[in-house]
Amino acid sequence: MGVNVEIAWQAVTVDDTGVAVDVDSYRVYLDGVLMTETTGGDILKVTKSNLAEGAHQFAVSAVVNGVEGPQSAPVNFTAGSGVPLAPTGVLVTLLP
Repeated sequence: MGVNVEIAWQAVTVDDTGVAVDVDSYRVYLDGVLMTETTGGDILKVTKSNLAEGAHQFAVSAVVNGVEGPQSAPVNFTAGSGVPLAPTGVLVTLLP
């Protein structure tokens, strides 16, 4: 049984020379393979249902005038099996 995730990103507003751009769409990659392409540049998140358990990698690119820009830095994600994560931020205080 898989998990459901939401992938969100910030809008691209300028090109590599600093000129303002209107993004046509965004392409979302899952494990190096195109997962989906948005239908507009104003859509800044997508969902993936039934993602298999295990380690995955997401990346996003912008498309302007039919030209795809570079992919974002990959984001690693592990879809778990429902086992809770270990607690963090544990603090021990000596009492008088």
